[in-house]
Amino acid sequence: MEDGKTKLVVDLPDDATYSAETLWVTGEAGRPGLFRLDNVPVLAFGLALDDIVRAEKQDDDRWHFLEVVTPSGLWTVRVLGTSDADATRFDGIVNLLKPVSIASEKHNDRYIAYAMKPEDFKNVEKAVDELEQPDILMVEIANE
Repeated sequence: MEDGKTKLVVDLPDDATYSAETLWVTGEAGRPGLFRLDNVPVLAFGLALDDIVRAEKQDDDRWHFLEVVTPSGLWTVRVLGTSDADATRFDGIVNLLKPVSIASEKHNDRYIAYAMKPEDFKNVEKAVDELEQPDILMVEIANE
């Protein structure tokens, strides 16, 4: 199902909690092995919504990520709050990012990834920085 919607396996570093993240992708018609990312990566670094990526089908009969061929230009902005994070500050960051994001994926109640245009993030970056708490409430750009 190379030209339709399928799942893409993205291996994560050995020290990660999970071994891989699976993302929805749509095959690029007439371009074997190329896919467009259909959702926001939550765990994988270096990827963003709408990136065109190269993948190969492996022995497990699943498509596995190889490389980004054409970046979408979007940023993957992640918000991670530990159980010690101030809920009001976390909600404040979400309230700044959500309206200017294109899409989001929620890993859990304290871990959300957003797809954003870089200029839209830059417009709220100062306010976001003021709400962060070192080591307990962080915002990162996962593909800058």
